[in-house]
Amino acid sequence: MLSPAATTPLIPGFYPDPTICRAPDGYWMAHSSFEYAPGVPLWHSPDALSWSQVGHVLTSAGQLPAGATGDSAGVYAP
Repeated sequence: MLSPAATTPLIPGFYPDPTICRAPDGYWMAHSSFEYAPGVPLWHSPDALSWSQVGHVLTSAGQLPAGATGDSAGVYAP
């Protein structure tokens, strides 16, 4: 028997171009952050329904020169 589908956004807000991977400890998601630093927010969920942000993939200035890439540039669709 399948679980009922979620009918509302699981994470309210703007989280474009998500990538979700299943792992032994649950699900992991990263999404676009464009030119903003820290970059590429990283989320974890045990069940693909309840998500917690656990950090960022890009955390140091040298990984993405903030402000040097311009609008709609930087990291997208990770």
